[in-house]
Amino acid sequence: MTQSSAGLNPIRTPGKFTDAAYTAIRTGIRMGRILPGTRLHEADLALQLGTSKTPVREALGRLIGDGLAVSTFGGKSAVYVPRLSHKEIIDLYEARGVIEPPLARMAAEKASEAEVAVLGRILSDFQEGLEADDIYTLMELDSELHAMIASISGNRALAQSRERLDNAIAIARVTSVQNAHYGTSAHALKEHSEICRAIAEHDGARAERHMAQHIRRRRDDLIGKWPQASAEDGADACEEGWAQK
Repeated sequence: MTQSSAGLNPIRTPGKFTDAAYTAIRTGIRMGRILPGTRLHEADLALQLGTSKTPVREALGRLIGDGLAVSTFGGKSAVYVPRLSHKEIIDLYEARGVIEPPLARMAAEKASEAEVAVLGRILSDFQEGLEADDIYTLMELDSELHAMIASISGNRALAQSRERLDNAIAIARVTSVQNAHYGTSAHALKEHSEICRAIAEHDGARAERHMAQHIRRRRDDLIGKWPQASAEDGADACEEGWAQK
């Protein structure tokens, strides 16, 4: 059964309700409060956020553009959080493996002391999240670290492509979040540290190599936790969710 959207807090910041609605819904999807396959009802979301439907509608349009929501048409349009198939996950990581290692190399070539310090702060926060066993914080810090590396690279086109991939991968991680994750996150911290050390030492080749290894291992971990039904159902999984309104 397709779930209705739930679990969002009312908007407290006055003005720019579209931006606030976008941020709230985006965070809800990425943090697993709105699960893959969920239909995003404008009226329900507006009620939860304490706003009118107009900013919610505009926010949903932005989320579709980001790849965090999909729209289907058939008599009446509806917006859903997508479900990803086994093949789609493999495709995403193949794309990530092409984009992110060069970003790490470029970051190593250009990183300033201040930017290296930011990477160190994120690693420190990641260690604290690991000790607290806070999987949702760890997921966001993982994304923050990779986004920072992309930003340091100075290549805006590749950084934007990485961000869109990250949105889709965030949805995939939510699907496997109930599986054991401590070992995976501990490995991620070690690999992140190796990447950041190479960047701090301005060793582009080593940063690129460590990033490629990190992405391959994360891909294997995620696919290993992926429900077997996703591999069998493929892209039809999302269509089945649409039919269960």
